[in-house]
Amino acid sequence: MSVMFLPIRLIPLSVQCIVLNTALDLLLTRSNVLGDTLSALDGVVIEVKVSDVNEVFFLGFKQQKAWVHPTHDSHVDVTLEANTTGFARLCFNGEDADELVLQKVLKLSGDSHAMLQFKALFEKMDMNWFDSLKHAFGYRFAKRVRLAAYGLIEKDQQCQQQLKTWVQQKLLQQGTPNHQHFEAWVAGIEELERQKQQLTKRVQRAQRQLKSLKT
Repeated sequence: MSVMFLPIRLIPLSVQCIVLNTALDLLLTRSNVLGDTLSALDGVVIEVKVSDVNEVFFLGFKQQKAWVHPTHDSHVDVTLEANTTGFARLCFNGEDADELVLQKVLKLSGDSHAMLQFKALFEKMDMNWFDSLKHAFGYRFAKRVRLAAYGLIEKDQQCQQQLKTWVQQKLLQQGTPNHQHFEAWVAGIEELERQKQQLTKRVQRAQRQLKSLKT
């Protein structure tokens, strides 16, 4: 889910799949803690939908390896859907997959067991797409992809902030009742708690990676 951050309509889907497959192979082979998880995913096929550019490709697993193809004629176990910004947040911004699912940035549907195994892979995998792209295709290409991803994330954050400011202004103009201010305060506390949980998961992931390096 990395090359999509470039001008996607200028890049054939078949080429995107080759880049994704190469980077994903590096991500998976660099970790020595994914063997059981990849074995549990053997035969699973995930349909990946990039909603804002209307593209679909397929991610599958066989013999502890991943493959990425633009077409697939057989069954699909799981559907993963997000826009390009959502995938950018997952791949380059270090955000937790479970948290993105809870926020409905990522949408997962399909076989419940396969979804659990797929989420377990995200939990254990080191999502350092920049290093994998740099190793496979060079620093300049990896940097371009990363900058494009960060640009999408920043633009989305600006839009969200502008919308929040507009809503607040409208509420103030209408004389928002006190209980609505209280609900907004509660929502802020809940958001802080979600951020705390996300940070905790990042720390735990880093600890697992450090432990794997020592073994």
